[in-house]
Amino acid sequence: MRLGFTSVTFRQKSLEEVFQIARDNKLDLIEWGGDIHLPYDDPVALEKVLEGQEKFGIGSLSYGSYYKTGEEDFEKFEGICKTAKATGAKTVRIWLGNRPGSLYTQKAFERMMAELEDLCAIAQEYNLTVAAEYHQNTYNDNLKNALKVLESCQAENYKTYWQPQGNEKKDLESLEALLDHIAVVHVFNWSNFNLRYPFCEKPERWQRFFEIIATAKQDIPLIMEFVKDDSPNQFAEDVDCIRKMIADI
Repeated sequence: MRLGFTSVTFRQKSLEEVFQIARDNKLDLIEWGGDIHLPYDDPVALEKVLEGQEKFGIGSLSYGSYYKTGEEDFEKFEGICKTAKATGAKTVRIWLGNRPGSLYTQKAFERMMAELEDLCAIAQEYNLTVAAEYHQNTYNDNLKNALKVLESCQAENYKTYWQPQGNEKKDLESLEALLDHIAVVHVFNWSNFNLRYPFCEKPERWQRFFEIIATAKQDIPLIMEFVKDDSPNQFAEDVDCIRKMIADI
């Protein structure tokens, strides 16, 4: 399993510092965040990212956009795809709305699906996959809704992200059910109260997640996202711990 990290793990760090952290930990995959390090409409930031990728031997796995269906200027998505393509990314992350799935009417769902298919059509022109964050306060907030989107969307280049929601039984169920449709797994070790833990302190549930991910038919990259105290030292310890956890799977 390939291991990388999101640039938003270190939002407070400069681009150069993010690249240095990648090199220090021998990580060659980054998911660039579209909020701080690489806004889609910032050619200067893009140039710096491309220079850094070449200098440090880093690849761009995915582009973490903050495009939310139903509330964005649709025209900007082409710019997002151009930026993602320029970095070498294969996936563009989006968000399915900004409210829980339970609050959507059928008509609102249908409008969202129409927009999603339009987004996928644009992304297809750049040979990109569109994948929705698997996250609370979006439509893609649980297994039932994620499956409904996957079944309803007619685009072949649509997938989902996956990350734990805090209920281990439901998390195992959703991971197994969505396994063949997952583009990226966001990896972080939080409690139900959003307390962050070192990976080697509470590794049990992620060990089981990793074992399931290893059975997937397709490659599913593991992308680390957020660490205790936003600490580069803690990040290094977590990288070592995760590598040991997946080494023998």
